[in-house]
Amino acid sequence: MTAERWGLVSRNVAKLVDPPRVRRHEITPLTPEQARRLIETSADDRYRALWITALGTGLRQGEFLALRWEDVDPEAGRLRVRHTLATWPAP
Repeated sequence: MTAERWGLVSRNVAKLVDPPRVRRHEITPLTPEQARRLIETSADDRYRALWITALGTGLRQGEFLALRWEDVDPEAGRLRVRHTLATWPAP
């Protein structure tokens, strides 16, 4: 657009392109009962803390997957979301 305004190009060919369609996916969160069952059945699972953290924070998938140890402050009981990953839904 700037090049067009400055007269460097005769027209903006990007205006001729149809933008991609955004596919919307309905989110189906776990019910409280399903969340309870997940925690109960993960008692011996090495990822139990991960499941509890995911359920308890409500972070988006990309935010959760981008967490690093330096984002966690267990003494203060805080978790900082400083990054996100681009995630795509499975077909």
